[in-house]
Amino acid sequence: MALSWNEISSRALSFSKKWKIERDEVSEAQSFLNDFFDILGVDRKRVATFETKVPMGKSRNGYIDLL
Repeated sequence: MALSWNEISSRALSFSKKWKIERDEVSEAQSFLNDFFDILGVDRKRVATFETKVPMGKSRNGYIDLL
C-alpha cells in the first residue's frame, strides 16, 4: 500500500521527535533503522539485513550494520 505524502510527512515528524534526544547509537541502531524504514511504510526485513559478516583480511571479519 502506497502512503500519501501527508502520511509520510506525519510519520517523519513523529520519527524526528522520538529520536531527537537519543544518544547511544550502538544500543538503538536496529530500532532506529526499523523506525526509519517505517516512515515510508517499508518492512525492513523485506529490503535489508542487519550485521552482515564481511572479510577484512585473512583472519579477521567485520560487520556491515545494514545491508
